[in-house]
Amino acid sequence: MTDDTARLRELALKATPGPWKLLWPEYDPEHKHPEFTNIWQWQEESGRCICDFPKLVPEARSEQAATAEFIAACDPQTIVALLDRLAAAESERNGAKAFVKIETNFRRYWQARAEAAESRERAARANALEEAAKVCDAEASVITSRTHKWTAMRCAKAIRALAVLDHEPQTHKGQA
Repeated sequence: MTDDTARLRELALKATPGPWKLLWPEYDPEHKHPEFTNIWQWQEESGRCICDFPKLVPEARSEQAATAEFIAACDPQTIVALLDRLAAAESERNGAKAFVKIETNFRRYWQARAEAAESRERAARANALEEAAKVCDAEASVITSRTHKWTAMRCAKAIRALAVLDHEPQTHKGQA
């Protein structure tokens, strides 16, 4: 709640309770003060005047009437109800913001875990390929046949080429 809304709530709680009703002298034959337009605290059988407006002049009647009707409509219960709805909406908005923040962090966590697992898998594959290449090199060193030796060396070279390709950045579907 802001200072403005807290101050408005404080004022509403201190004000004369409503409902309030606007009484126009020309529409109420029993109007006690025909030179004033009044806002009354309205009750079943009685009430009391809480605000007077000088009789509205015809040239300014529409603006003054609108102001008087607005004031009458803003009784304390109405203002407190609006402030309660505003507080509920702000609370809901803050909850939604917190949820979005949690969800974003959750997604980042799982993305980081997936990337770490992928990195570990890539390193494990590279180690396995290097071990396979070393075995091919070792076998090539003991092979006496030129053809077989050449084949073992080509095999080691191909395995090392796979390891290099495996370390290049992978592109996923939908990425350029």
